[in-house]
Amino acid sequence: RDKIIGILNGLDTNLWDPSSDSALPVRYTGKTMHEAKITIKSALRKAVRLPESDVPVFGFVGRLEGRQKGLDLIAKAIGKLDNSSYQLVILGTGQKKLVTEFTRLAEHHKNIAFIHTFDERLARRIYAGSDFMLVPSKFEPCGLTQLIAMRYGTIPIVRRTGGLADTVADGETGFVFRPYTTSALVAAMQRAIEVYTESPDSVRSMQRRVLKQDFSWKRQASEYISLYKELL
Repeated sequence: RDKIIGILNGLDTNLWDPSSDSALPVRYTGKTMHEAKITIKSALRKAVRLPESDVPVFGFVGRLEGRQKGLDLIAKAIGKLDNSSYQLVILGTGQKKLVTEFTRLAEHHKNIAFIHTFDERLARRIYAGSDFMLVPSKFEPCGLTQLIAMRYGTIPIVRRTGGLADTVADGETGFVFRPYTTSALVAAMQRAIEVYTESPDSVRSMQRRVLKQDFSWKRQASEYISLYKELL
């Protein structure tokens, strides 16, 4: 413990910037975020063929692999939540078994969209157009997904592990669960759905709060510089 120093990943805030992102149908800042995200969410639904609805949209962007990213939890959670209370967009490529599973789930659930490809423009629209971003990893040294989501004012739902625990505060900048179980993920998603439905002002406040988080390389680089000076 006294010999290991942890410094979080940094984010390229020029590359990931909702005020200048050409992939978005509407660009926005903190002041214009609420209206813009409604427009982008509608465009996202149309792009992935989900119906217009007043329910929250959950997003997942990443590789489909069963060892780290918590996709087994997501697949099982789909069957335990009320389909009429949420929508889910999953974008990624990976293991054939998981591709088959999510293809089947999308075919049987009208509130699920699965896009089996790598599409950076669509990924950016998912980051911006979703209300919540799922990051239920089994382990995660730091993770960029939650950092990018917050940069776009999207609230992360994460498991309390590694860098996810270091970057997301439960009830303040996201929803955090601890056990690596389907029931724990379902409970976190239900909390998010309830807040979205019953307290929209709280969701807007949390969106503004996450948008203000600073995970830029400027901040992280200063930590490296401080560490180097200490070593000298």
